Amino acid sequence: MGVDQLSLDSSLPDFIRLSGTLDSIPFADLSFQTVGTMVVDMDANDSGYGGFGADQLTVDADLAAAGVDRLRVLAGVVNSGVPDVVQILSGAVNLDLGSQSYGAAYLDLEIRNAGTVVDFDRDQQVTNLTLDSGASLRVLAGTTGAAGGNSTGLFDVADGATLNFLGQYTLHSGADFSGGGRVLVDPFQSGSGLIIEDTLDINNLAIGLFGGVSVQQGILTLGGAGWIAGRLSLAPGASINLAGDFDLNSGVFVFGGGALRIDPSDSVRR
Repeated sequence: MGVDQLSLDSSLPDFIRLSGTLDSIPFADLSFQTVGTMVVDMDANDSGYGGFGADQLTVDADLAAAGVDRLRVLAGVVNSGVPDVVQILSGAVNLDLGSQSYGAAYLDLEIRNAGTVVDFDRDQQVTNLTLDSGASLRVLAGTTGAAGGNSTGLFDVADGATLNFLGQYTLHSGADFSGGGRVLVDPFQSGSGLIIEDTLDINNLAIGLFGGVSVQQGILTLGGAGWIAGRLSLAPGASINLAGDFDLNSGVFVFGGGALRIDPSDSVRR
């Protein structure tokens, strides 16, 4: 089967309109409201081990305001190796990602434009995660894993929740973190690591830097607590400031000409 292009937008106040194409053939628009949980099965129209192209779902509406409490997207794996794509362009949505046939979601998630808010409240994993400036991803519960991507937006990780970077992820200038949960760089994934492009403060979160971390300029300040066991690449003039309660394991290796600074008022053990 071919490529599906689906769109959710606002046709009337407090209503959501579903439109698009299936195998490049347009279908009749459907408008609705107050459905509780909406399921978009992007895997059902694929054949065999996935289809022959990436499906795409674009959301440009405030689903929560229209009574859609939860948007569940079931992604498939495509023969081309290109993930399905979900774009959230506006509004607020509680997003539930999974796959009908293959388990973990195999898709790219793009959270676009200032004011857009996406909530995760269960274990989730995406192939690529893009978070625009002014947009927010709120990890309310469970573990959210991102195998790659980039951010200039806000990650809000609630108490008891975990954000896990499973691959190489870039934090551009403007990226931010809040909440009291846990942020990890996974040591068991080849090539995992954070690229910090400018000054960034991460406070009150539990930090586990088991993969690599590269600070290209400015200061990365870690003000919470946690463990550091990975390789730290610090460009000349860049630095990491440990301003919390941290354990430096024997695997820590600092190189690149920058500086690792330890606040004398805090506890750092090795």
